[in-house]
Amino acid sequence: MTSKQSVPTAQAVGMVQMLIDEVAAQPGLALGQAFSLARGRMAARPGPPEVGGALEDLGLTLTGSTDNLEAPLYGNVFLAMAGALQGADTVDRENFGEALTAGLDSVQTVGDTSPARRQLIDTLIAARNAYREAAQDGQPFAVCLDRMVAASQTVSQLDDAPASRTLPALILQTMARSLQGALN
Repeated sequence: MTSKQSVPTAQAVGMVQMLIDEVAAQPGLALGQAFSLARGRMAARPGPPEVGGALEDLGLTLTGSTDNLEAPLYGNVFLAMAGALQGADTVDRENFGEALTAGLDSVQTVGDTSPARRQLIDTLIAARNAYREAAQDGQPFAVCLDRMVAASQTVSQLDDAPASRTLPALILQTMARSLQGALN
């Protein structure tokens, strides 16, 4: 049996919901509260969101957060990813790769030099490069996601870091796990 190579965007909304739940449940993670606020924004939509709208809700919630200095940084990543997926009927290897690149590009334009920004950039570069290499080799979507996760975990383990420094890898791992579940 072969797995699907794309996920309908309405089904991919589960990725955003899983991401919110996973980050909100992490003990000691200051961004957890900001992530959980996105549930309310998603629930207030007049109809069920598609994945671009759900990522936009998360991004707008985080960029509007004043409780944590990192929240707008992550919010911009999700807004850029939302833009790359907006209007798509499915999430597939190509457009998810574009979303990953858009997220990286958005954080590289921010001028701060915080360790959190550096960790996010390092993780996204490694993840995007591994994902892109697998896609260029013609690997299926699920394999590209596996490579992205492996690369992000390698970066997050480079130094003894508190939980907040491993957040980029957790986010990518959760997104991949949700999409892979929908692909099977």
